Amino acid sequence: MGLTYCEMGKYSSALSYYEQSIEIQKQSASPSESLLSTTYRNVGSLYASMGQHSKALSYFMMSIKIQEETLSPNHPSLAGTYNDIASLYKSMAKHSEALSYYERALNIMLKSFSSNHPSLANIYNNVGSVFDSMEEYEKALSYYLKAFAIMKESLLLNHPSVAVLCSNVGVVYHSKRNYSKALQFFQMSFKIQQKFLTPNHPSFAITLNYIGSVHHSIGNYPQALSCYEKAFEIEKNALPPNHSTMVTTYNSIGLLYDTMGEHSMSLSYYEKTLEMIQTYLAPNHPSIASTYHNIGLAHKSIGEYTKACFYLKMGLEIEQKSLPSNHPSLAISYNSIGATYNSMQAYCQALSCYQTALEIQWKSPQPNYSSIINTYYCIVFVHIAMEEYSKALSCYEKMLDMIEIYLPLDHELLANIYNSIGFMYKLMRKYWDGLSYYHKALEVMEKSGPSDRPSFTTIYCNLALIYKSIGMYSDALLFYKKALQILEKYLPTNHPLFAIIYDSLGTTYEST
Repeated sequence: MGLTYCEMGKYSSALSYYEQSIEIQKQSASPSESLLSTTYRNVGSLYASMGQHSKALSYFMMSIKIQEETLSPNHPSLAGTYNDIASLYKSMAKHSEALSYYERALNIMLKSFSSNHPSLANIYNNVGSVFDSMEEYEKALSYYLKAFAIMKESLLLNHPSVAVLCSNVGVVYHSKRNYSKALQFFQMSFKIQQKFLTPNHPSFAITLNYIGSVHHSIGNYPQALSCYEKAFEIEKNALPPNHSTMVTTYNSIGLLYDTMGEHSMSLSYYEKTLEMIQTYLAPNHPSIASTYHNIGLAHKSIGEYTKACFYLKMGLEIEQKSLPSNHPSLAISYNSIGATYNSMQAYCQALSCYQTALEIQWKSPQPNYSSIINTYYCIVFVHIAMEEYSKALSCYEKMLDMIEIYLPLDHELLANIYNSIGFMYKLMRKYWDGLSYYHKALEVMEKSGPSDRPSFTTIYCNLALIYKSIGMYSDALLFYKKALQILEKYLPTNHPLFAIIYDSLGTTYEST
């Protein structure tokens, strides 16, 4: 009875019957350990479905204790319960614990089943999903592809499980920015779904959203919008109003319009998203905070800075109540508020927000050094706007130290920082120091590839300007001409940059 009510979604009734079953078994003169273990596992699954993780874990542990005492070490039932415990830990974002229990289940299955048994594919898929959540995409992909190979052998390619797995593989490829592979697997999933699902099944909407997200990432905006709109039509017909999947699609359309620069359209979708999620989420839920953040950024993009600050701060207030003090989302919010103040030329407030963001980023157990460098760039731009050049220069030097200590050698990033330091010295009229850093930037760029790439135009022009400033006109002319040669290779002759270079050449010739 308990299992039947559980399948009907009537969890309270199911729990009542399970509890009666447990009491009867405990009072029995000869209780069945196997039946008691199974009931404990069923109750654990029930609590897991209800999102009550601690109670679910307690019952799973009671079940596994009995199994470990009464079954052989490689009994398949142990693998099933280990898998349940692992899946629960995964839903709690306790990844190391989840991997530990999946490994136990996998070890038993490898000894109990053939190498292409579908149950192995399920475990491989589960392990892959944990690594996916941990952003360890290579490991995730390895396990997903193992599962895919088994499913291709042991199941018909049109099986629903293969469609789900194809989507999982597509998500990892998307995260790795391998968009062609991502699109291939999402489309494969879609074709499989067409074999066994009705046209308006919600799973189609999920896959269309995935396909739309790839088109969004590669700049195919009309295709992305078409996918999102098709997904929403399915959701509207198949799901209850304000369903979370519909919210995701609405938000995706808002993000797409943002990317397309149609910020008024994106704002309307974000506001609709907020209206929908407020019907079923608690006021301090992180999803409401992120939606406030999106609304704030949309207002910023259309120049409504006061409204932007209002919504960004509302989002931040929720995050401060619901997230740990070193959570990356807090730093993102402070950076967004800082950028808004910067647009308002309220530089002191902007600087305060950026510095708070930087403090949060450094407190993270695993600092994202690329994000920290981006925050340093924001701080630099404020110092330059306030004409505090020595402070800006100090930030660039800290960024250089970070690259040497924490980050793999990135020639483009290193060249950009050298170039920026050169520019700072030029602003400070320390031309020889500036010249030294411009040449360092040029040297790094020359190591990374051919010297006729468009990116060389900026450094050649900067070198020309600084040589001109110190009266070394022949060197200035040399670098202007190098920049001109690159422009002639990549741009039409009527491009405005030609006028700028020709004008600079003319004034330099006049000075000789």
